[in-house]
Amino acid sequence: MKFRNFCVVLPILIALFVKPVLADEGMTRAQFVAAAIFDLGYGDLAAQVVNFENMPFYDVEHYKGYIIIAYHIGIINGIGDGLFAPDAPITTEQAAIIQSRIETRLAAPLHFVHGFYAFGAFAQRHLIPDMDAVSFGWSALEWDGAGGLRLNTGALGGNPWVIPDGY
Repeated sequence: MKFRNFCVVLPILIALFVKPVLADEGMTRAQFVAAAIFDLGYGDLAAQVVNFENMPFYDVEHYKGYIIIAYHIGIINGIGDGLFAPDAPITTEQAAIIQSRIETRLAAPLHFVHGFYAFGAFAQRHLIPDMDAVSFGWSALEWDGAGGLRLNTGALGGNPWVIPDGY
């Protein structure tokens, strides 16, 4: 499921799955958050975040990567005092709050401008000061003690970021 579909499907999941499961206490807060983060496309990243030193919650043992990501992107807060209550059943209200926060994040405008400076973009160099970050393709930004900062686009000094042969 792609993340754009998640905001459409989640209310249906809440109505069909969360409410009935609550009676059996089958879906936990951690499982719900893990499903949300996975459906947003961060499953691979969550799997890599297993030994995070600054875990915001003391009571989380499973789904750590998913819960850390959800916390840092602002869709969960925990229950206070450094606790998340991961094994507690998720309530319909909690699921709806998470869904609302996801929708808010997805609809928020992006204010970070990252430019990719390629060889054909020299005419747009005047835009660089307005960018938050700039990447340079097939080049290395280097400090030359005599000349200052320079963009090395060749093999000088063993630069591994050289234009590939035949390009």
